[in-house]
Amino acid sequence: MLKANPALNEWLASPVRYRWQATVADRLRSLAGRAPYRRTAQYHYFHLGRTTYQKHIRRREAVVLKKYFYVLRPVLALRWLRTRTDPPPMSLPEIRTGIAINPEADRAVGELIARKAATRELGTGPRIPVLDRMIEDEFAKGLSAPCPLEDPQLLADAYLLFRDVVRSQD
Repeated sequence: MLKANPALNEWLASPVRYRWQATVADRLRSLAGRAPYRRTAQYHYFHLGRTTYQKHIRRREAVVLKKYFYVLRPVLALRWLRTRTDPPPMSLPEIRTGIAINPEADRAVGELIARKAATRELGTGPRIPVLDRMIEDEFAKGLSAPCPLEDPQLLADAYLLFRDVVRSQD
């Protein structure tokens, strides 16, 4: 977590919980909020989104439409990191309302979400040019979010939390 683990931060923010200790989770979230996450999160979302886009959408005439969701969340998370200081939320609708998106692209995202809500599988269809342009534009901007300075007390607090959690398991 100290090197910023976007997946761990997403688990801590997720409403889905398998085994949960609220006091430990609260302390982990607090610690995660102090970790310099931006650069690592950018790399994570950039490579996750770009790999999926290149493998499943780019240069294809017909695509599995569901794959757009696997690209849109990382792409919009990149935009979030570029324009805001807080970590991006898990939910695609929350990300959409928290950042500026071209109205035409936003309409296309909304239509995909509505179609997904109405049917179990979206199936295959033609590429969506307005989304492709938005996705490629975000990738072209690259990794540009500023990175804050590291908190010097962070490591000591992480060790303390780790010891407290291990001791509480006895």
